[in-house]
Amino acid sequence: MADTATEKVPAKKVATPFVSKNKLPAVPESLLKRRKKQKADRTRRLTQALSYLKARRARRVEIFKRAEKYIKEYRSKEHDEVRLSREARKAGNFYVPAESRLAFVIRIRGVNQVSP
Repeated sequence: MADTATEKVPAKKVATPFVSKNKLPAVPESLLKRRKKQKADRTRRLTQALSYLKARRARRVEIFKRAEKYIKEYRSKEHDEVRLSREARKAGNFYVPAESRLAFVIRIRGVNQVSP
């Protein structure tokens, strides 16, 4: 007695439909063209979306790296400030941190076409 699970059943042969030369195809040509165009458009949109996502990902990575660089720069400046103040205190001096400088520049116009 043979196992029914291991027996191979021959596949049924499917007859290919015979299309005569004077018979019209089953699908209209305009529908075939529309399907072909839709498929091309779908693949084009998909490739555009993938390229957009890849470019966006690259841009995000670049922005993140730039932000990390700024953070590193600011931390090094803070460490330098602390180091300089400690060195000054150790030597018995005072360290005055640098302050941001701001200048207001105003152009004074002359009176009666005479420069000031």
